[in-house]
Amino acid sequence: MKKIRILLLVIAMSIFCICVCPDDAIPKEPEEPTPLTKEDVYNQLELFADTITIINANYVDGVDPKNLIYSALKGMLRSLDLHSDFLTPEKFEEIKIDTGGEFGGLGIEITIRDNLLTIVTPLEDTPAYKTGLMPDDKIIKINDESTKDFSLDDAVKRMRGKPGTEVILTIMRKGEERLRDYTIKRALIKIAAVKDALILEDGIGYVRITDFQQRTPKDLEKALRKLEKEKFSALILDLRNNPGGLLAASLFSF
Repeated sequence: MKKIRILLLVIAMSIFCICVCPDDAIPKEPEEPTPLTKEDVYNQLELFADTITIINANYVDGVDPKNLIYSALKGMLRSLDLHSDFLTPEKFEEIKIDTGGEFGGLGIEITIRDNLLTIVTPLEDTPAYKTGLMPDDKIIKINDESTKDFSLDDAVKRMRGKPGTEVILTIMRKGEERLRDYTIKRALIKIAAVKDALILEDGIGYVRITDFQQRTPKDLEKALRKLEKEKFSALILDLRNNPGGLLAASLFSF
């Protein structure tokens, strides 16, 4: 009888818990988004256009409507996930140049260090390397324009250009009191995406891929053929510090 009472008490407590459990504590199936009709889309676009018109007419400062539209598109794409983004025509052109593996420029890797535009390293056999630029040199001016408030993109835009044209960099170097001006002629810079193809111990092949650009598959194939002649038995693909790049260039078939 005691066991029956305990069982009835447990059942009664369970019923009580179910009865007092709030609706919002019960997991619900995610609702499917309601498909928009053409009329819904037109209404939302009308709202968007009205908003831009009101801002353009009443905002305290003058605003470029194109910038408003670009900003809205960026927000829309970024709301999808971390990997979706809207590219302006200028940014798209820059990405095409970066992933093409070659461009007109000086051949230096730069960063911003201590709020100063700083050379990480000049690439070997490039105009910057041959001119004598050194790691940790500070770029104070580009063509007599101060780099104080430059972003990396600002600096890259000014240093890249048609091969054969010149750019003047004003450099501050550690241990030297005076600034130096370097007049450098731009050249066609080719960035190797595949480096250090060699055989390690026990016949293990090693290849480092620095980024995924248009030429990466062909360069990798060339490196593998080189290692094949040396009869490698296994392969290490080193992708450390690889920032990514083109998806199609990362799909290899062996």
